[in-house]
Amino acid sequence: MSYAELLDAVDELTIEEQVDIAELIKRRAIEKRRDALLKDIEESTLEFNSGKLHPQTVDEIMKDLLS
Repeated sequence: MSYAELLDAVDELTIEEQVDIAELIKRRAIEKRRDALLKDIEESTLEFNSGKLHPQTVDEIMKDLLS
């Protein structure tokens, strides 16, 4: 199903059903972002604990980013 077809199908729903779908999609997106953030935190923690990362000041981070 294409994006346009999906939007057309949603247009056929009642307003209440459209609101329900919108809320469901929003909750799922939040869960996916949360899961991705948790994965990043776990990977960063492993890298830090293994010595691949070290604490830095904001100035040090900005210097690295801009160089």
